[in-house]
Amino acid sequence: MEKGLTEAEAKQKLTEFGSNEISSEEKTNYLILFFSQFPNLINVVLAIASALSFIIGGTIDGSLILVILFLNAVFGFVQEYRAEKALDKFKFLLPNSFLKILPLFPKATEFLQMVNY
Repeated sequence: MEKGLTEAEAKQKLTEFGSNEISSEEKTNYLILFFSQFPNLINVVLAIASALSFIIGGTIDGSLILVILFLNAVFGFVQEYRAEKALDKFKFLLPNSFLKILPLFPKATEFLQMVNY
């Protein structure tokens, strides 16, 4: 029973999908990361509700909605920050090479050249 890919299939998939690496983008500014939490539907609805509450004279309601809006952004920021840090730690756990079993002999290959089938 044959398992895995042939060398030709592996090269074709490597050119089609690219190397097996986690892209390392520039570090995100934390202020930008925080303000990126606001432009989503729930926050727009909360901002409109808060504005309407202030317009009709409900300062306590409007203030509470703003606090909820802020807390939602804080929780989103913390979650995204932790995910970014976990991804940075995960990059160091990736192996540099692996042992590839070919039909006749084993061959060491760089991890970035690995493809999934």
